[in-house]
Amino acid sequence: MKFGIKLCLAAAFVAAILAFGSAAGRADKLTEANMTKSDYDEITKTESSVPGERPTEPPLEVHDLNDAAQQAVKDQAHGTKLIRGREWKSLSPQDRDKRIRELKKVLAANNLLIIEVPSGNVWSLDRETYYRLKRDNTVHRWDYDEVEKLPKAVKRDPASSHSDRSGTTLERVLTRVEEP
Repeated sequence: MKFGIKLCLAAAFVAAILAFGSAAGRADKLTEANMTKSDYDEITKTESSVPGERPTEPPLEVHDLNDAAQQAVKDQAHGTKLIRGREWKSLSPQDRDKRIRELKKVLAANNLLIIEVPSGNVWSLDRETYYRLKRDNTVHRWDYDEVEKLPKAVKRDPASSHSDRSGTTLERVLTRVEEP
């Protein structure tokens, strides 16, 4: 009898952890709508993995691809996802540079690398087809103005902080700077 109760409690505990974990994961999912400038910089950052050398040319930053754009990249540009976003984000900037250098050694000369921001997926695709997909608005490159208009992360206001008595935790606050 005691074993059956323990088993039921253990199953309920595991289910609660899984439910909370998946809900927390969905709440923390980075999207273009909740991404900050510091998030963008962190995802795209590379540093040289070879002492005394500049970092290799990083992948071109593009907006996350929707399903149709992914299919076009695969079918028309013979694109291949080389690094999944979760893996890319777990690498240090030096390790990212090292991976890019390794990939460029085996890629065809007419291929280029793109990175989806904020997902972090890195793709290889045919250069000419990339420019055609860009011209057709299938693939959208991040431009300087878009990046600069991303909201900034700010420190939590102690007067409105309810989760920490000292008010020292950071909170993601989305603010857009409007130009006059």
